[in-house]
Amino acid sequence: MRGPRAHQDVANLNIIDSLHCPLIHIHIHHVIAINYCAMLLHVWTCVHVYVFMFANYSIYWLLLLVVGDQFLLRLQLTLSHPQQLVYGVWNMDDGMGML
Repeated sequence: MRGPRAHQDVANLNIIDSLHCPLIHIHIHHVIAINYCAMLLHVWTCVHVYVFMFANYSIYWLLLLVVGDQFLLRLQLTLSHPQQLVYGVWNMDDGMGML
């Protein structure tokens, strides 16, 4: 393709390339491992919340589990939607709101 349209397409590609953060270099096996850990921690947290309702359980351990669970779930969401790292805004339908 030649002419002004070709130059505009190249300029658009340069803008898109500049949006990617060069410091974030994540391989797919890292994403799979984090997703797996997030799923396991979420199940583990749900079980502990259920046990806490019926047993004398340490509230500090439970809070640590919930905070870690939420951190991994948000990390999982970020890795699933890497464009959110650039724009800093979560999709409202994800239930997370704004960063």
